[in-house]
Amino acid sequence: MPFIIWMAPSWQAEAQATLFGGIKGEELEKLLVCMDSTRKKYRRQEMILSEEEIPDRIGIVLEGSVIAEKDCEICWMHIGKVLSVCPAACPCHQQMLRNLVTSLAGKNVAFSEKITCLSRRSTREKLLSYLSETAKKEKKRHFVIPFNRQELADYLCVDRSAMSAELSKLRREGVLDYKRSEFWLL
Repeated sequence: MPFIIWMAPSWQAEAQATLFGGIKGEELEKLLVCMDSTRKKYRRQEMILSEEEIPDRIGIVLEGSVIAEKDCEICWMHIGKVLSVCPAACPCHQQMLRNLVTSLAGKNVAFSEKITCLSRRSTREKLLSYLSETAKKEKKRHFVIPFNRQELADYLCVDRSAMSAELSKLRREGVLDYKRSEFWLL
């Protein structure tokens, strides 16, 4: 089964993908051949991955989304070739491996932050944990979050109406203020 790790906005998408940062033109083409990469286009609602399949390839979503809500294109690469250095020990493969480790470390930090937030018991605690962590990362008490209300509720695994009520309560208590996705911790 293929295993999707990265999503890239478009092709030159391979060149823009985090995995291939710092690898240019001809080097990238050689690397993609070395990785036994293939591209495949999928139509909207077409099955990309099946739970029963055993992973042997990773994929970079070049266009669209993993859920295939719209047509998409994926670059598939043999996982064994991605994770081992090729016989030529080319610098571009080494760069790709550094990019892989950096990207996975970033994802690990993001997952840890989410787990910390979700481990809170109440909607209020989850909200305050997420907003405090965001303020700390931004190094300011005024910031914009990347979610609308429903997306924030989904991220926090809480009911949107209960979350909105808690936000209103926090505003009345003078803990924070907000306008859409913009927040001020007071």
